[in-house]
This record gives sequence, structure tokens and C-alpha cells, in this order.
Amino acid sequence: MAGEKMAGAQPSESEAQRPARRVRIEHLKLLNRISIQSKLILMLALCAILAAAIVGGIAYQNGRNSLRTAAVDRLIEIRESQKRQMTAQLFDMRSALITFTHGVMSREALRDFTAGFDQLSNAQITPEMSKAIADYYGYFAKETEKYSGTQLDVAALLPTSNAERYLQATYTAKLPTDELAIAMDDPGDGSAWSAANTKYQSFYREIVSRFGFEDALLLDGRGNVVYSVYKNVDLGTNILTGPYNGSKLRDAYTQAMSSNRADQVVYTDFEFYQPSTMAPTAWMVAPIPPTGRPNGILALQFPITKINEVMTFGKAWKEAGMGETGETILVGPDFLMRSDSRLF
Repeated sequence: MAGEKMAGAQPSESEAQRPARRVRIEHLKLLNRISIQSKLILMLALCAILAAAIVGGIAYQNGRNSLRTAAVDRLIEIRESQKRQMTAQLFDMRSALITFTHGVMSREALRDFTAGFDQLSNAQITPEMSKAIADYYGYFAKETEKYSGTQLDVAALLPTSNAERYLQATYTAKLPTDELAIAMDDPGDGSAWSAANTKYQSFYREIVSRFGFEDALLLDGRGNVVYSVYKNVDLGTNILTGPYNGSKLRDAYTQAMSSNRADQVVYTDFEFYQPSTMAPTAWMVAPIPPTGRPNGILALQFPITKINEVMTFGKAWKEAGMGETGETILVGPDFLMRSDSRLF
């Protein structure tokens, strides 16, 4: 009985474990509650981060697009500014050319040079003059090949008429540099043509120097180049029948001579011009009155230096807002550059 009482006095195993189990259950409930809160907090945090990332991404994309748009707008603004400058420059040179051709000086110069040119048709060409011409053309061919890689057919370029040979022997062959050629007024040969050159060279020298033109030519009504500031190998040639009749200058001459407009100015695109050692050359051409039946034309060789000065901002690209690599380039309808690149 005593054993039974003792046995009956001890709690059973299940009764002893109930409080501990209850504690564990409460602990698990607490953990579950904490876990749910953590999940909610984590979920809210993730949503906030995701929303911030989306907003940030949209803001970044909008900012990037705004910067790109601003950059493109700036480039368009620069392009239009360059276009306006080029147009203004062409207008100024056009106005100057019309002023020159309508002045008394050009009419009288064309008259005197044409008369002097015609007198040279009977000029005596000495063996020394012929040799000087041949030697110069050999030098000219080497210079052309040196600067452009073009090999010239010298025999096809040699002057043929007396006037052409006389002028090139007296001026071109003896004045191999631009500095010597533009400075020469009178070689002292006593010809009527040289008398005209003495009278008018300073006038056209001033035009070329002030505006930066590469050359100035006077052509009579028959297509003869009766005057050149620099006395290059086109002096005395005929633009209609001579060795350079395939140049754009011929087309401009024909168009100007057939014009009935008092303010006619013909522009040509750039081309490789043989008398300029195949350098890229463009022309501005205007008829010398009277209007409708001009006696000839004044042709100004367009200054590539002026184009480069505008298009390259005087080589101050960074100061003009083009940064380290930006640039503006003038491109023709053939997609070839008409101005120098920043890389050259």
C-alpha cells in the first residue's frame, strides 16, 4: 500500500512535461510573430528599395536624355552659327567682287591688258626664253608631284601662242615663288602689257592680300587669261581651248559671259586645279560690264584659308564649346570635305 501511495504521489511524465511544452509553444508563437514582422519589414524595405531604384532609373534616363538633347541642341546651334558665318562671308566677298567689276579700274585694266596681250602676238621668242619656259615647267611638274602625287604631261601643258610664251618667259619662269610674283610690277621689258601691269598690279595685289584670295585673273571676251596677280602657268592660256579647258573655271566663265544680270556672280565648287599644283581651288566669277555684252570677267580664286578659319573656330575648338574632340566640317554634295579636320 505504501508503495502504491508513493507511486501515486509522484507526478506522471506527461504532467511534468506540460509546463515546458507550454513554454516552447509560447516561444514558437513569439518567434512566429517576430518572423512575420520581420518579413513584413523586409518586404516593405524591398518595396521601398525597388521603388527607389525604379524612380532613380527613370530619373537617370530622363537626365541622360536631357543631357543628350541639350548636347544635340548645342551642336545644331553651332552648326547654324557656322552656316550664318559662311553665308555672311560669301555675301561680303560677293559684294566686294561686284564693286570691283563695276568700277572704272577693272574696265580699264581689262582694256589695257587685252590690248597689250594682242600686241604680244608678234613678239619675238628667243631660244633663251624657250629654254627658261621648258626649265620652269620641269620644276613645276616636280613641285606638283611632290605636293599632290600627280604626274603631269609637260608636253601637253607647254605654252603655244606667242603672247602666252612671252608672258610666261618674262614673268612666270623668272618668278618661281608667290612672294616674287606678287611683288613684281615692271620687269623692264618695255612692252605695253608690262606697262599695264605696272599700273594695275598694286590694285589687284591689294584685293588679293586684303581678302585672302589665292589669285585674281582677268579673262577677255575670247577666253584668254590676259592677267594674273601671281603669274602662274595659266597666264596667257585660253580657258576655252587651252590645256585647262576642262576646269570648272571654264564653266563659270561661260555662264558669267552669257548673263544679263548686272549683279551676276558665279561660284564654283572646289576642284584640283593644275596651275595651283593640283591644290583644291574654287572660283568666284563676275562679268565686267557693259551688262548683257560683257568684255570679259574677273575671277577670284576662293580662299580656302577663310573657310578653314570659320569652320575650325580659328583652331580654338575647346573655347568654342567643342570640347576635346568636337569639330565642324564643311562637306560637299559628293560627301568629300571642303574644310580641314581637327585631326589633320
